[in-house]
Amino acid sequence: MKAVRISESLWGNPLHVIDTLRKGEEERQVFVILGDGVFEQKLLRLIAPKLDGTGYSLTYTASPLPGRREGRTGLAALKALALVLTAGFKVKTALFLVDREHVSSFEVISEEVKKYGFIIEGFREIVKGKAAIFRLRRGHLTVERFYTVIAGKERKIEEELMELAQKFGLKVKPEEARRRLKELIHKASLNQLATTFPGLYKSLKHIESLELEFVKNKNLVV
Repeated sequence: MKAVRISESLWGNPLHVIDTLRKGEEERQVFVILGDGVFEQKLLRLIAPKLDGTGYSLTYTASPLPGRREGRTGLAALKALALVLTAGFKVKTALFLVDREHVSSFEVISEEVKKYGFIIEGFREIVKGKAAIFRLRRGHLTVERFYTVIAGKERKIEEELMELAQKFGLKVKPEEARRRLKELIHKASLNQLATTFPGLYKSLKHIESLELEFVKNKNLVV
């Protein structure tokens, strides 16, 4: 399955575009599942450079998943994870970002991944009702860290963006918030991002801690 690496590093360093999920580099790649989430891709591109770190990269499918559009969004987007594993790629870390209008709880996600042949070997909620980490197994393959972020206060992640705009004294509708996405993210401090996008921010920071631990262990070996 074709994929691209997000052009801004998760850690603020420039990255080149890759054409595929690279075999042999699974420890340093985070497979991002967004369905048709063009807006979410833009959001990740803008938030990523504001974090510190070095080597992890975000990858996501360059082309929409097969099937009708309504079959590629929400929970149906989880099919992407099963597809890349079936194609022979190992995924150690994945990030699933989904709007609350599609998912009411992590229990719903648990039932959905089972439909694609996954066995849940572990679960930890890192932000109550907003972010969690699953450990999944499918056959002989294990996804060590499957980060799941349920975005939006009631329906969509745009609601969180509108809250960020309010921190700057702006009362905007969802459409205007989307248009001002770049401006709002660039102006936001890390603390403002953490309180506005708690699930996504906590998950990315947790991935950052994995990278720091990787570097620490590597240095110890050397």
